[in-house]
Amino acid sequence: MTPAAPPVATSADERAWGVAAHLSALLAVVQVPFINCLGPFLVWRIRGDESAFVEHQARAALNFQIGMSILMLANWPLYLLWIGVPLGWAIALINTGFILWAAIRTSGGEAYSYPFTLNLVKGDDERR
Repeated sequence: MTPAAPPVATSADERAWGVAAHLSALLAVVQVPFINCLGPFLVWRIRGDESAFVEHQARAALNFQIGMSILMLANWPLYLLWIGVPLGWAIALINTGFILWAAIRTSGGEAYSYPFTLNLVKGDDERR
């Protein structure tokens, strides 16, 4: 069975909540793993049942932020060797860049999917 195509936003409200799902990860700009997952998770749980588009975007943001958190955790021991400092900045810049790109694409009504994402949080259409 082929996976369903990502939903397309039909209203400005759906696009706004989709953008909020992505941008909410920026509220945790400090490098504390899994704090960046809180915003997308809340949008997914609060508004995901009302719109397939919002649910898809919040899950995409949540899955990507889980991956970024794993990278942050893996980088922590490298701070002792000082290589973790530039790697931490690189992780933060990459994360910020993808978040902003996803928000821009989502604001146009496109269902954005992050590259290199662990698909740990699955939607109803992916559980079958």
